[in-house]
Amino acid sequence: MASLAQGRSSPASCALVYTVEMRTSLLALLLAAASLPARAEDPCAADAARLCSKAKGEVAVLGCLHGQEKEVTAACRENLSALLAVAEEYGKDCEADARKLCADTTPGEGRLLACLKDKESFVSQSCQGAFNRVRLERSKLQASCAGDIGRLCHDVPEGSGRILACLRRNEKDLSSDCRDVVKKLP
Repeated sequence: MASLAQGRSSPASCALVYTVEMRTSLLALLLAAASLPARAEDPCAADAARLCSKAKGEVAVLGCLHGQEKEVTAACRENLSALLAVAEEYGKDCEADARKLCADTTPGEGRLLACLKDKESFVSQSCQGAFNRVRLERSKLQASCAGDIGRLCHDVPEGSGRILACLRRNEKDLSSDCRDVVKKLP
């Protein structure tokens, strides 16, 4: 990806960056915009501060960490692998839409996600399905876990999956409804 930064990009490297950005953007939608919450001891916080201090926003930080995966700690790498697996699941449903509807959008810093959100009424059924699954998971989590979040994760900042991770760490103390929802989430 160094060639991209230097302005000498091949079609294959552009496609790779575009695909990674699209899937990372949808991951951010899943975890942030969809408000699937957060982790008190974020395993990537120190790596993000050390390697990605200039990245603005969660999408940019996730992309930065992914791009420097060899430099991050093992715990962060494991966390990124799990997050990217979710991104893969949701991102594949909107790749064609991003290429078609947002072809003029430069990948990075969440711009593809913003473009898709702006053009959501024009996306394919599969992409709309991804947006709807995210909204449904968000609503289930909020409805079933509000009390548990307030009781067990009140000091955890939202974003990047930290609250969900907090809920998972405290699984034995969750209400049965919340536990059921958390177990079903990717």
